[in-house]
Amino acid sequence: MKNITSHVMGIRLQNYKLMGLPYSGVANTTLNELFNIQSGVPTDTGIYPNMALLAIGNGGHVMGVTSDGLSYPQLVNHSPRDCALINHLPFQLVLASNDLSAADRANYAMRVPTTINGQNYIAYYLRVIDLSAVTVQLLDNTVVNGDVSSVPWVPTSSNLHPTPTIPSDTGSVQTSSDYVSAEAILNVAFGDSDIEALMNVANILYGTTDLAIISEAALCAAQMKVVSAQASGGGTLSYTEAIGTILCSSMSCYYHLPSLNQELTLSFDVGGAESLYGVDDGST
Repeated sequence: MKNITSHVMGIRLQNYKLMGLPYSGVANTTLNELFNIQSGVPTDTGIYPNMALLAIGNGGHVMGVTSDGLSYPQLVNHSPRDCALINHLPFQLVLASNDLSAADRANYAMRVPTTINGQNYIAYYLRVIDLSAVTVQLLDNTVVNGDVSSVPWVPTSSNLHPTPTIPSDTGSVQTSSDYVSAEAILNVAFGDSDIEALMNVANILYGTTDLAIISEAALCAAQMKVVSAQASGGGTLSYTEAIGTILCSSMSCYYHLPSLNQELTLSFDVGGAESLYGVDDGST
């Protein structure tokens, strides 16, 4: 089971993009402010943040207990007003003296120096998503007894010459359970090394890999920009960082990583849907 939430800051970004208006951020809404990384730095003029980053956390559930003592995870809901996950987890947590290589670092963002039990670490809280294989589909969706079947929707010349829908005498407009949608399935796969890295995160944070749990995840938008920071061995480190990072869409889920067969894929259905009027046969 998954609980999906659209976040208002992502909707706001869509509005700016659709209308081509000059984009600017809002205080107290970015992950940069949460982690104090490039906090308050604006996106460049004329640049819109792109939704190509993933955040994860372990705050999307609580443990329930049945009357006979069995425990089970209960998913909790995010609010559209939320501008962060309930409890973020880093994808990588490495010793500051053994930071990721430049090639590995390119796969992550939100690089946060942190101290745990007297040791200096670098945490990476965002993962860069490869969007090169993602396609957007137009679909005609038919609902029968709650089951949905979908076929590609191909516009015809009749869509350029609409037939008016006449409402009933009551003035109400009847809608159908059928709907049309524009969707893009965005899959983020975790391989052996990704899961091992998350197990290492849990071991450092909690002292056990049994708490390597993902129960919330979010698609985030940001501008990727080269910045400079102090390197652990002295000197300056230049790397690409996420600027003006906002949550667009999140889900509550439950994945206990030690129980998985070293593989996991998080899937997001990005897009929108509109119900059809009851008099519409779904073809137009």
